[in-house]
Amino acid sequence: MTFDDVARIVAAVAMVAAVAINWGSSGAMATSCIAVLLVLSAVLNWWARRRASAAGPDFARDDADASAGSKMDTGTARAERDGAGRRLTRPGGVVLLAVVVALSGCTLSVGANNGPIDLSTNTTMNCGPTSKPVQSDGELILENTGGDTVVITRVDLVDADGVELDGAYVTDLALQGDAQEAVFGIGLPVPKAGESWLWDERRDAVGAEIEPGGRYSFFTFLRPDAAGGSFTATRVTYSSDGARHQIAQTDIAWTFQEEC
Repeated sequence: MTFDDVARIVAAVAMVAAVAINWGSSGAMATSCIAVLLVLSAVLNWWARRRASAAGPDFARDDADASAGSKMDTGTARAERDGAGRRLTRPGGVVLLAVVVALSGCTLSVGANNGPIDLSTNTTMNCGPTSKPVQSDGELILENTGGDTVVITRVDLVDADGVELDGAYVTDLALQGDAQEAVFGIGLPVPKAGESWLWDERRDAVGAEIEPGGRYSFFTFLRPDAAGGSFTATRVTYSSDGARHQIAQTDIAWTFQEEC
């Protein structure tokens, strides 16, 4: 296996990593992006130095040879140098392309509320008692302000410790009557049928299609540990064109303890 082959393998791995970064939504995305780029940069730098060192005699001619009327700097020698340059450039271009792809994956994934769905609000800290095994977080309206239908692909709790997501839902507010509520409320148990129209008309958030101009009540249910827990925000990952994934993130944090 030649080093050119190794460079291409590194490029392929980097592109796969870029896709994984772009589709992922964990709290470590930025760290993953930086790690991929640093590794690629180190590999490219090592490879370039190795090849340049190996091709050194083809890139420089001795002054003594020139003064003696040597013609070795023309014809075959120049062709050899040009060939070495091309050999240096070809795999290097592939690796550089991988760096660009990885970087684009990072920029598409990192950063919240930069698309047609914005869940940012005034920063809020809610407290929930651990005596409630499951309780709601439902203060938000999810609205698609863009021109394309978006599809929700993931819902996650950011920096969650001692609490799990027990369900995430959306309800189309176009179905509401004049007297019906638009937000689900917080700290509530899972309702029974007929107790809440938002619950009765809900659909799972993951996989839900939000049409342009659509307004939906967005609510989740949380399951804290008996010892307490916390998380800093709720993140919604979605696609607005079938391929590019974006992030909407709340500014609502929760802590769970024995008494609030």
